[in-house]
Amino acid sequence: MKAKATIRDGNSGRVPSQSSTVRLIDEAQNMVGVVSKSAAVQMAEDAELDLVILSPEADPPVVKLMDYNYNIDVHDYTVRLKAAQKFLKDGDKVKLIVSLKGRENEFKNNAIELIRRFRDVVGE
Repeated sequence: MKAKATIRDGNSGRVPSQSSTVRLIDEAQNMVGVVSKSAAVQMAEDAELDLVILSPEADPPVVKLMDYNYNIDVHDYTVRLKAAQKFLKDGDKVKLIVSLKGRENEFKNNAIELIRRFRDVVGE
């Protein structure tokens, strides 16, 4: 069973309801074009992605299909975790830095959760 698409605003939290159409960008950064709002929601549901509003003031509003949750690659996380554990075991210090660039700054809560999870696993 497919999950219902979540419409999220990447900027202000406002979802423009007055527009019946949206300018859609797919998950591969390709411009799909102007489609009905219901068609965009259906495409998001079919792809099991979120529909994120990038420019609510544009006419029509610009939306993008994407996984709204910011996720670090599992391999990257594991490699860094093992390295940190080795450094700590050897008596060295570890400094964890999570750099967010551009629109990633909207996912600060996910970055904070990542740091907390890392800290809990390392135990220091």
